[in-house]
Amino acid sequence: MPMTTDDPEPPLACAEFSFSLDDLVDVAERFLRRSRVHARLRLQATFAAALLGGVSMFALLSMSPTSSRTVNALLGAGTALVGFGVLHVRFERLHARRLRRYLHELHGDGPHPCRVELHRDRVRAAQLGTTTEWPWDQVHGVTATGDDIELQTSAGCTVVRARAFASPEARARFLATAQRLLRQHAAPVTAGSG
Repeated sequence: MPMTTDDPEPPLACAEFSFSLDDLVDVAERFLRRSRVHARLRLQATFAAALLGGVSMFALLSMSPTSSRTVNALLGAGTALVGFGVLHVRFERLHARRLRRYLHELHGDGPHPCRVELHRDRVRAAQLGTTTEWPWDQVHGVTATGDDIELQTSAGCTVVRARAFASPEARARFLATAQRLLRQHAAPVTAGSG
């Protein structure tokens, strides 16, 4: 079912498709993997939990009247290191489950229609009842990832699924148009910058 647009200028390229909850979770995870803020918060939470485990182990072992401080410190540090590794893996799994549950509560299973338009001066995406536009100078990258096309901005990423295109040639044209528009709007490199 085609989505309508109130834009008087026709897009240079357009892709329409429907996406599911799995697609939505995939896009959110792609963005979070690139986020330095998310990585830092994940690392801080894991470190704090592991440190707490190590200190707790040290304190527990120190209650024994026959314990050695050095041995207790080594066991506490070992507990913290093992805990860090285990918690890091557990955090990823726990986060993925919570993200899926949250997005399901917000948007359900789908399918949800999506329309991505490439205009001379901007990218326009209509999905989940909202329309978002990014001027090309706010688009940081256009890449082919497997069969998908990703448009990355500081606010997130828009993924155009391969199923949006009638053929591999149509996908290649959309990708080439997006990359050309991005290059046209890229800030010029001046001598001494970089």
